[in-house]
Amino acid sequence: MSFGFLVFILLASIVGVVVRYYYQKYIGSKLEMFKLENINAQTNLEVVSDTLRKMICTYAWTKEGESNVCHFDYQGAHFSIELTDNDPFTQLSLYYIHLVSLEDINVVRAVCNKYSSTKTPFKVVYSVNQEHHGAAIHIMSSLLLNEVNAHELLTKVMAQMFEMRRLVVAEIESETQKARSVDCADYEVATVEWGGELELLHELEIDRQPAVFSHHEAAAHPVITPRALLATMFGITDSHIDSLSAWTNDETHIHMGEDDDIANFPLSALLIADGKFIHSWVGIELTYHDDSGDGVSHNLGIHLDSEMTTPSVLYYRVTLTLMPVFVPPVVSPVLLPKPGDCHTFVAGYELVPTKQQTDAINYQWHEAREKFKSGGESQLTATQRVLAHCEQPDLAQYIYLGRQRYLERRFFDALSPLGAAYERYAARYDQMGADERRSYYEVCYLLGSCYYHLRRFEIAHFYLFQTLSINNLIYTMQYVNCMVSMGNCDALRFIDSSLANLKRSMDMGSLNSNCLNFYYFLQRRKVEFLLNAHRVDEAEQLLHTMLDGNPNSDFAIERLAEIQKEKEKL
Repeated sequence: MSFGFLVFILLASIVGVVVRYYYQKYIGSKLEMFKLENINAQTNLEVVSDTLRKMICTYAWTKEGESNVCHFDYQGAHFSIELTDNDPFTQLSLYYIHLVSLEDINVVRAVCNKYSSTKTPFKVVYSVNQEHHGAAIHIMSSLLLNEVNAHELLTKVMAQMFEMRRLVVAEIESETQKARSVDCADYEVATVEWGGELELLHELEIDRQPAVFSHHEAAAHPVITPRALLATMFGITDSHIDSLSAWTNDETHIHMGEDDDIANFPLSALLIADGKFIHSWVGIELTYHDDSGDGVSHNLGIHLDSEMTTPSVLYYRVTLTLMPVFVPPVVSPVLLPKPGDCHTFVAGYELVPTKQQTDAINYQWHEAREKFKSGGESQLTATQRVLAHCEQPDLAQYIYLGRQRYLERRFFDALSPLGAAYERYAARYDQMGADERRSYYEVCYLLGSCYYHLRRFEIAHFYLFQTLSINNLIYTMQYVNCMVSMGNCDALRFIDSSLANLKRSMDMGSLNSNCLNFYYFLQRRKVEFLLNAHRVDEAEQLLHTMLDGNPNSDFAIERLAEIQKEKEKL
């Protein structure tokens, strides 16, 4: 072994020792600090203190229970940092960003819940301030700090809190103004219901696809039957069903003939048994003829697909396709269903016992009645306000089920309870007081809306027309939607007359925000009516008036682009 090689080995050993020493001192120690087991209240206290000194912040530590709390000011705002034993995270809080009267506590709760349920690292909370009889709003966030990231992370998160403060305060002030115009104490519930209705109205306004609706059937009272589907979805009320054939994903074949009660057969039984899905899909061919019409044999294709299972509901999709099977030359095509007449919707098979549902509704009814009798009508939600005027529990159940299912987009299922409620009200219309009549018009609106979503426009028009007498904007918007979808010639006259009246109020400066939104809604509906009537030039002229600072600008740009594309195809 040469002398040079021995020197090399010696030098390499020395270098290794030096490297190991500096790694352990500088790099290894840095890596150790990132391990959660090495992050605690004491290490966080040191890191926070050192960081705040570097940020030239005046701070003070106090002991509050089992936590160390640091109070400091940054850019004119008061922050606190809380450290808890056995917790590696640091809680940063921006306190008292806003103070709201306790009268608006429900608005505060709704806004806080909204922001706290998002996927941001921030929570928005409130506390009751007895001294000022108000609710104080705070923003909080949990951070994982170390001496490497503390300065950058703290400054970044605090800047984000400032921006969130601006957004939260602006929204609370805006929603407070809205809430004070709504006669309802539980603004959070009212907002959900109102938002749901507005969303449905907007969908109807822009919808150009086949209707999609949800339907529920109770296990004890199945309602999705061939007869119900033909009557509700296609207006075929006097049919004779000849046969039903079904195929499943596991190649099971089922056939029912004239000797079976096919018309009232619960179709979900082909897909569900013992509270669970027994197949992933079922294809059904239904053969029938219309006794009141042409006598021609037709086929209805039905496809059931399992979609989702929950503890209370089994969800599945129903797709219907109506096609003529045989057309004799002597039969007018006008008498036949439109080829490819197709509908799809999501159905739900409820697993909750009927009595349990009834008991829950009765509780809601009794609570609403008690609040109303004690002078607390302002404490009622929109649904409870309707229930409060029901004298009989069965009527309350009809209305509750109908309204809730409508808001949940279960339009088919809502028809039965709402229809029962309508019959009860209509029979004694002349004897009803003002409160009961408001409930009656609500039922008319809900029934009309359900039929609208099911694209039975003539029936929808019957119910919605009755609601015009009370000048409710939501009701009127739905009526306009129905008229436009029907292509009713009175739609344009109604829209133009309403626009003229609103324009006069606008010129006088007496148009509130709701009426202004209604004005722009009517403009959009007029455009759609003109386009459907192939009056393209008139539609274009109106669209161009919407481009200059009009809230309908995006709508106008989109429609004008569509018109241009259609013209290029010609």
